[in-house]
Amino acid sequence: MNWMTIAWPMVASACITLALMHLRIAFGGGRRAPYLLFSLAALAVAALSGFKLALLQTDDLVRYQAVLRWAAVPIGLMVASVAGFVWTFFGTGRKWLVVTAVGLNLLAQLANLVAPVTVEGGRLQSAC
Repeated sequence: MNWMTIAWPMVASACITLALMHLRIAFGGGRRAPYLLFSLAALAVAALSGFKLALLQTDDLVRYQAVLRWAAVPIGLMVASVAGFVWTFFGTGRKWLVVTAVGLNLLAQLANLVAPVTVEGGRLQSAC
């Protein structure tokens, strides 16, 4: 057993713990939006760690490319929720800037899922 197969689930469990704590704070009262967005970001990082573990354990190039393509979904969710968290928690920045950043990120993630080539680096080819 590789040490990475232990490390990635530990990262996921820490993120889920943070997400549940902030979810409890959000449902407790007061300002809910920042805590809900932070909880969503932590859950997205936990999902991303699961995708990274799947990337480490795959031997097939087709499966690797499919997992890599779908791993972009929690990344987009994480970026959107962190942008929303910063905007709602700190109250800084312009609303149009947050909406534009999240919209461009969503557009890039949709292009990544639809296009035959990934946004990150093109096509994957076998070394053999």
